[in-house]
Amino acid sequence: MTDNIKQALMEKKPGLSEKTIQRYINDTQRIYKQVFGKDLNKEKNFKWIRSIDQIEKYFDENKRSISTRNTLYASIIEVLRAIDHPDKKGLEDLIQQRQKYGDEYNSIEDGLKSKKQEDSFIDAKLIDDKIDQYEKEVKVENPDPDLLQIWMILKLLREFRFRNEIASLEFVTKSMYLAEKGKTEKNMVVMDPEGWFISKNKYKTSKKYGEVIIPLEGQILEDIKFFRGSTMKRALPKSDLILFKSSFQNTKRPTKMTSNSLSKYLLNWSNKELPPVTMEDGSKKPRNLSSNMIVKVYESAEHGEAKKKLLTQSKNRGNKSDTMMKHYVSTKKPTGFY
Repeated sequence: MTDNIKQALMEKKPGLSEKTIQRYINDTQRIYKQVFGKDLNKEKNFKWIRSIDQIEKYFDENKRSISTRNTLYASIIEVLRAIDHPDKKGLEDLIQQRQKYGDEYNSIEDGLKSKKQEDSFIDAKLIDDKIDQYEKEVKVENPDPDLLQIWMILKLLREFRFRNEIASLEFVTKSMYLAEKGKTEKNMVVMDPEGWFISKNKYKTSKKYGEVIIPLEGQILEDIKFFRGSTMKRALPKSDLILFKSSFQNTKRPTKMTSNSLSKYLLNWSNKELPPVTMEDGSKKPRNLSSNMIVKVYESAEHGEAKKKLLTQSKNRGNKSDTMMKHYVSTKKPTGFY
């Protein structure tokens, strides 16, 4: 059944990435299994779409956030639409339920959309201090490869605000890049003698925006070159193009970093290296940071106060903040000044 759903989604939504399609299927499969105790692959009629109350009970019992509920309903709806489910009333009820959470989510002006995100939120200085600490420890002969890797990942996230596509970066020469340009889904650090740059081709919105070129200059370029030189000393002949590994243990399994393994990698790092979250009852739990949360930390440090002021001014004027940004804020240099 899931193979049929995947094929239907590919046909109905040709612009979707394979990763997004798989997420829709996995989300629907998870709900069907955990809420109704059944296997999606054996499903014939999807009568359960009339059982919103059971889904809501599951969400409540498991304390699912608004954003999670919105996302899971969206996945179920896309699956049902793709297979042309005949129960239009049941589908419309799901759409309305999802819309409720979507509206609630969008009404939250703050970048932290749930208690879980608030718990994980930290001062950017804590990450900066870790980067500075690691930098001193890796600028030695034969640095620890794991330490070198987390240092480079954090520096790239701080500099460029990437999503998890950072996991799949590869070093390539200019000739290798030109040979694959326009027909590849690789994310690459291009070692062009005339100037290194990053070429992003596989990321969440790549279907819409295509290749993104990011010039590498200044300190971040020097850091990447240092990282390249250090990793080449320990890399195998066929793996020296890969920036990041999911494991440094001796194993026959591939250890190339993926989006999923990067999430686990950052989770393990933040659990170990960052101060724990203190709960209301005084207990402590490990702090969980993802690439998205790290971006929230740095964007908030850089723009948080300006956003707070903009929200106040928007309220005073009677506008939405995005209306103020779009229609009243210019990035151009003024011509009339003293």
